[in-house]
Amino acid sequence: METSRFSTTMVVLFCVGVLSVACGSGPDEEVDGNQGNLLRITQFTLRPNQVDAFEAGWKEQIANLEATNSTFGVQVSQSGAGRYRVINNMGTWAGFEQMQQERLARSGTFPRSIPESVDHLTHTVVRTRPDLAYSPDNPRVAQGEFGFIKYFFWYTYPGTGQEAEDILRRNSELRRSLGLGTPMIVTQTVMGPDSPMWLLRFHYRDIEDFYRTNAEEISAMGQDFQEQLAEFYPLTRHIEQSNNIVRRDLMYQPSN
Repeated sequence: METSRFSTTMVVLFCVGVLSVACGSGPDEEVDGNQGNLLRITQFTLRPNQVDAFEAGWKEQIANLEATNSTFGVQVSQSGAGRYRVINNMGTWAGFEQMQQERLARSGTFPRSIPESVDHLTHTVVRTRPDLAYSPDNPRVAQGEFGFIKYFFWYTYPGTGQEAEDILRRNSELRRSLGLGTPMIVTQTVMGPDSPMWLLRFHYRDIEDFYRTNAEEISAMGQDFQEQLAEFYPLTRHIEQSNNIVRRDLMYQPSN
């Protein structure tokens, strides 16, 4: 991920752009082969004691999107006090231009409380890998009902992509053979200074559901899973995790 400190003007421009792109809807252009959608992931880290100001400004901007019936949605989760992760589904590279056009066409003043409350941003672009992901036929938690997201960031060495793909594919097949109920969403970096990186995402009802279900599913995968981990570790420079609470009150989903 890339970290940037902005002037108030730059934060305004960047935040407007983030709020203008899609999560769950976007350009309908196809991508080649097994490659999925481009996602722009942005994490806001706030200045001390600025949560109320940030959320008030964010909700004001969401109301602007609703008032103009914006085509694009915004997904938001929170990983701690003053740390918010925003995921925007750009579709293809054309989505970045479409986002810019919508931003320029939108009237109104961007809430100043957002840039004034932000200390810094981290952002990256990843691409979904549906060929490596696992989608159960009967997910334990419906798409609109999960309240907790577990992220695993695997920062790998350059030149290990094929090996990583093979391990992830075998892990997905293992989960499928066991009929596990938790989906595994797989993405890999396209742009970012700490590339290459694989981002795995799992949905749960809440944090208690994560701890209970994760332990059960790891146990079910048994020795095969442990061997796959042992293969992946030598490819990895470092690993990060993130516990995120879904903030549907800060999201926007287009009506169409």
